[in-house]
Amino acid sequence: TVLRVATETNDLSSSELAAEVARRSGRPINAVAFRKSLSRARRQFAEHIVRDVSETLDQTDSDELIAELTELGLMPFVADYLPEK
Repeated sequence: TVLRVATETNDLSSSELAAEVARRSGRPINAVAFRKSLSRARRQFAEHIVRDVSETLDQTDSDELIAELTELGLMPFVADYLPEK
């Protein structure tokens, strides 16, 4: 919910985004908790993308994975979460 709200309504402040998440989920959340949850959600999303793409490859070396993520246009979403070489 946090990730969806952030991508659908990116012109709102953290407090406004938190209020929207609270409205949709029926659970209270403040701006600080929203930002922390968004950070976690982005990391988890990136990890899922990397895992799913790596499972489609014959070899899972980092160069091949990076090439595939780049070709698919997914690097902007996962680059900050890839392990250092």
